[in-house]
Amino acid sequence: MSKVSDLLDNHGRPPLCQHVESSDLKKLLNWHLVEKADRSDILLELQRTSFPKPETWQQLLTLWTYLEPAITGYRRQVHADDLRILPVQAQELLYAPTQAVRLGGKKLLHSQDDWKFLSSYLAVLNQNWLRYLTEQRRHSLENDDESLKEATAQADSVLAALDMDRPSQPGDLINRVSAEFFSRDVCIEKCVRLAQIAAKLRANIDDSFRYMTEDMELRSANSTLLFDSDGGLKELLCESLRESQLLHSAYSECFQSCSQEEWMQWVKSGNSGVRTFVPLEESISSAGSRQDIEKKLRDREYEGSLESSRYTNPSFLIEDWDFRKPDWDYWESQEQVNPEIWCSIAERILLEPTPYWRDMSSAQIFELASNGHKRCLRNIEVIPLWASRLRDKKCLRDTQGNPHKPGELLRRTVDTRPFLDVEPFVNGDLDCEATLALLELLGVQSTPSGPARLMERLRALAGFENPPSHEVEKLYERLDQMVNSCSSEDFQAVQEAFQTDKLILSQNGTWEKVLGVSLMANEEDVPDAEVIRTSVKELMLWRKVGVSDRPTLERAIKWLDALPDESPSRPDELRRVKSMLSRYPDRVWNQCGRWINLAGGWVGTENLTYSMSMQSLFSWEHLHPWVKYATADLKGMQSEVARSEPFSHLIPLATKVEERFQEPPNHSDDDLNADWLTAIGNELCRVEFDAEHETQRIRDLAERLANTRLCNVPMIDIMPFIDGKPAGTSRQTDVHWTDRMLYVTNMSKGKQARRLPEEIAKAFACEDVKAALHYGFERDIERIRQYISENFKLCPSSTVRPKFEEEPVQGDASVHKTPSKEPSIAQSQNTDIPDIDDSDADQRWQDGEEEMRKVPRSQKKPARAALIDLFATLRGFSREGKDRYMYEDGSWIARTGGDRFPWERRSVDGVLVRSYHLRNHCLETDPMQIDADIWDIMERYPDRYALVLLSSDKRPIEITGADLWTMQEAGTVKLHPAAYRLVYSEKRK
Repeated sequence: MSKVSDLLDNHGRPPLCQHVESSDLKKLLNWHLVEKADRSDILLELQRTSFPKPETWQQLLTLWTYLEPAITGYRRQVHADDLRILPVQAQELLYAPTQAVRLGGKKLLHSQDDWKFLSSYLAVLNQNWLRYLTEQRRHSLENDDESLKEATAQADSVLAALDMDRPSQPGDLINRVSAEFFSRDVCIEKCVRLAQIAAKLRANIDDSFRYMTEDMELRSANSTLLFDSDGGLKELLCESLRESQLLHSAYSECFQSCSQEEWMQWVKSGNSGVRTFVPLEESISSAGSRQDIEKKLRDREYEGSLESSRYTNPSFLIEDWDFRKPDWDYWESQEQVNPEIWCSIAERILLEPTPYWRDMSSAQIFELASNGHKRCLRNIEVIPLWASRLRDKKCLRDTQGNPHKPGELLRRTVDTRPFLDVEPFVNGDLDCEATLALLELLGVQSTPSGPARLMERLRALAGFENPPSHEVEKLYERLDQMVNSCSSEDFQAVQEAFQTDKLILSQNGTWEKVLGVSLMANEEDVPDAEVIRTSVKELMLWRKVGVSDRPTLERAIKWLDALPDESPSRPDELRRVKSMLSRYPDRVWNQCGRWINLAGGWVGTENLTYSMSMQSLFSWEHLHPWVKYATADLKGMQSEVARSEPFSHLIPLATKVEERFQEPPNHSDDDLNADWLTAIGNELCRVEFDAEHETQRIRDLAERLANTRLCNVPMIDIMPFIDGKPAGTSRQTDVHWTDRMLYVTNMSKGKQARRLPEEIAKAFACEDVKAALHYGFERDIERIRQYISENFKLCPSSTVRPKFEEEPVQGDASVHKTPSKEPSIAQSQNTDIPDIDDSDADQRWQDGEEEMRKVPRSQKKPARAALIDLFATLRGFSREGKDRYMYEDGSWIARTGGDRFPWERRSVDGVLVRSYHLRNHCLETDPMQIDADIWDIMERYPDRYALVLLSSDKRPIEITGADLWTMQEAGTVKLHPAAYRLVYSEKRK
């Protein structure tokens, strides 16, 4: 008691004995011999002074029960926060609630060292006092001690009044520590430790908390403070703000008092006052008129309309949100150096917690009157300036990592699922529920615009012959999903695309339109019809766009009619067309009005003049394009059909092509045995057919055959003509029947038995005659007559003028005359050479002709192989095989098989160096005639093509096209026309 009196009385007076009667006590007070210290005086002193902690917990309990009515009563006499009655750990004095905190029973920190670190800046309610109260409460219940129950209840009431009935909030702990902590000199290590303890406790800090930035300055969370979690934020800050806004790197180097995850959660929660990206700031702009504000709204992609103004001639104000100007300026300055800087910015915004941008997701428009009145236009939602700017930047990556503008990307929704792997989608890491609103704010699409992009992708794949089938099938599946819900306009566009473009990949890998494909095959009616791929055959898309279940003749005819005119068909398409032509020739000819020609083109029937069938088949690949274009391909048809309407008016090509010698061959005077030909010809002169014109045609050919001579030649080089016009390039053959001569190269009897009847039968174009020719090869005349009489209808021999074999006159130029070295075009075409106004050239040509006529018949023309052999040898080439010469560096000269430039020289890499046309002719001594096509190609490619001629000393020389033009310009050689062709200029009917 003496200690208490010392604390309450400054004069050191002893306390009055407690056993004094109350009546006596009253007298003493009235006599002013003693002073009474009541509860209010004690409360006042406890607010001003920190008394020592009582020696026992029982004494402290007595004090609390004494003060309880004044603290918790209806009429409180004191503020409980100011009473210094709390015992704290490791302290002998009592503290006020504002000076101490209560910790919970759970171990919230990693180590006891962290508590010790805090305790040096914090007074903590003594846990033993709380345990004592708990024990007393239990004793009162066990012993049914009413007075003890009342005392513990009063103590609980005091704890509640002091706000100590539950553990203090972590933020309160840290804030109380920070007030004391940052009032001292601190180092970076202690600042980091306190911040990590705050993160561990998830404390919501106040303005008293400080962070140390890169410039080693302590700054409050009220200022802009940024934490760079991955080191990339530093690159997005201008240099003037990096040092003052970025937390010191020590905050992210080592985590001891909390884990890295706990630290990031605390930072992103907003309780730390630190941001992970630069903040948005309010931006205010104005518009002086209604037109100005409408233009600004259109720039923000606002499609609505402004409501009618309540004010006369109002102005407008936009309360907006945007990044700081130094940040924007820095980002745009770095755009050229780092094009993906906008992706980094957008990704950091998307990773920020929603509160970062939620209240800044729209701008507000205010209408201002001239008198100062202001009204908010609340029915207008306008995207903020920062989002509008990002919409124009390639700031979002797709699933492949490529940057795009937000409006070019799609989110993953039910509507956009058909476009997966077709359209660009926003990166999956950024496409989640948390970022949904922000992605829409930036302009990412949640619904597809329509099937146009799918069709565009399909058209791109249709341009390849061997597209990736899985990609095409995936597009079909996406379209099948889309047409179920797309608009009628979009579906009509899809339907028209499949009907007009080849967008359907068939089972055989060809691209077809709707008419050219079906779900199942029908070989009986429509052969070789294309079908839908098995893997996608069940899609409803096909029936919706008009694909039939089975091919029908009517659809096949429509498909044929829809093929483009005069265009060479693909091999697979050509096969299908020919199958239809062979199955339904009359119907295709009459309904489609078109047919396949020898060039593989689908042309109008009015453009077809000739025909080529199996009965009149001969070598036609070397014919000129105009001949192939005008010739109907009837090779797949039966002979009866090819000879009947509507094809009977076509002229068999074999009967029109006249093959003339390119150079008349040298032949011996001794003819081969041709008696069997004469016998067959004489017998066929009596043949009768149902058609009179056919009878006359066969008889005319038979008369020619009966007077045909058979002779052997070393080589046959012929060129086709139609009506005197060259119809193709020259070619070499082993048998040729012209006029009344059948030329044969050296071949075995077995080969002659096949080739001679085969060649003659081309002119007759009759299978029966062809069989007779094969049968009659070198047989005796009697058997030939017997065969023909039994297999042909013959008229009596007396009714037919007898045919006599005409013996050629000795020296007949048509048979025995040795041809000149260079026959002219006029000679080969039996035409006359027109007069040329150059007497000197004319005289030289005539002299050359006269000299060649004097050459003895037994003298033979030098072989071309000998000329090329000499030419190659003189240039260092050595023979390797029959038609090949090699040089030491690996280059070579070889025969190509061509008719105009049959030899060519190539480099070691196989690159064509030059093509050669060989002539045993000396240009210095005799004029030389050259065909127009050879001259033309040398004129167009003067360095690639050359002539190999003879010099005056009989040595082969090479003259390129460039050499010829040089010689012509210098006057060394002169060019004179040797023949003229007249062509009627009017269009043929």
